[in-house]
Amino acid sequence: MPRLEYGNALLARGRFDEAITQYQEAVKMEPMLYVIYHHLGLAFAGKNDPYQAIQQLKIALALNPDSPGIHADLGRTYLRAGFKGEAVQELRIAVKLKPTAPYHNLLGTAYVQTGEIDKAAEEFRTANFLDRQKRSIGKILPKPWRS
Repeated sequence: MPRLEYGNALLARGRFDEAITQYQEAVKMEPMLYVIYHHLGLAFAGKNDPYQAIQQLKIALALNPDSPGIHADLGRTYLRAGFKGEAVQELRIAVKLKPTAPYHNLLGTAYVQTGEIDKAAEEFRTANFLDRQKRSIGKILPKPWRS
């Protein structure tokens, strides 16, 4: 689908308004294609419009409820918008669907923001365990919690 592909290229270059236009045109042609709404949500998030991003990501989830990537992106967007409880809920689903280091790290970050430091530490430990390269994650916690 050319409009989707062009929108993706624009999104990758940070040209959010133009990407949004392309995705909106793509939706008219393929209104049931979840990936369009997912990328439209990412474009709105990039434009720093979390409310529109959340709306589009919710549509994407309605069309593809088992996508860990959409749950993670919705959780990240909720976190940026200050909806910490909703962020934790979405990120827990992402971790359940696909327990990877980046998702555990993101959930740990959400727990830090909700003040649940013990849960955050556990998520960061899990992320460290899963991350074979031991990338620098969980730096916001004191060193003893980074095992």
